[in-house]
Amino acid sequence: MNQENFAYQGPIEYDVLTLQDKHRSQKIWNGEIYATETRLIVQRHDYDLWQHLKNNPLHTRILNYFDYTSFRGVLEVGNFP
Repeated sequence: MNQENFAYQGPIEYDVLTLQDKHRSQKIWNGEIYATETRLIVQRHDYDLWQHLKNNPLHTRILNYFDYTSFRGVLEVGNFP
């Protein structure tokens, strides 16, 4: 297998960013921005979800599905900054 074809570093769906004239991901894919020049700021919007789960634990039947899919650890770790 050709190493260049192993992992495509561009977007799979270009129409995801069509509402924006410019997006910095394009510069990253083109090699114009490097990690030493900028930082990626990720916004989290799941705080309310974790607070809800803390105050309203999931039923055992639901937790069994998390066990079955090996995602129980995600619930156990929970929210962290």
